[in-house]
Amino acid sequence: MKHIFSVLITMFLMAPLVSAQTAEQKLTSLIRDTDKANTDAVLNYKDGQVIYEYYAREYGPNTKHLSWSTAKTITAILIGIAEKEGLLSVDDKVKKYFPQFKNEARIIDELQMASGIHFKEAFGGFPSHLDLTNM
Repeated sequence: MKHIFSVLITMFLMAPLVSAQTAEQKLTSLIRDTDKANTDAVLNYKDGQVIYEYYAREYGPNTKHLSWSTAKTITAILIGIAEKEGLLSVDDKVKKYFPQFKNEARIIDELQMASGIHFKEAFGGFPSHLDLTNM
């Protein structure tokens, strides 16, 4: 009876490890099977810790990756929080915080992608080698 109880306790304690490994394997398999989705990397965080990491093709943990419009969304969220906390106003001129910018663009202009700053977009090659990542 003690032997059966020990086996059951061991199985109970090991179950989360086995299921976590199985979940990780299943997720990796799912990502690889859906390679047509063109996924470059997947990171899952829980309580400030990386609990799952996957990189495809030439990508790795130190690869620069273009965030495209994701950066706009995150920036807008952070500016909204800063304005709510009274740290800035969207009507403030950008040069108030970045004196090196001489134009009259306001934060709201930047959020609306209407700053008046011109940039020549040159695309081609691996994303970390694009002009956009070297700005």
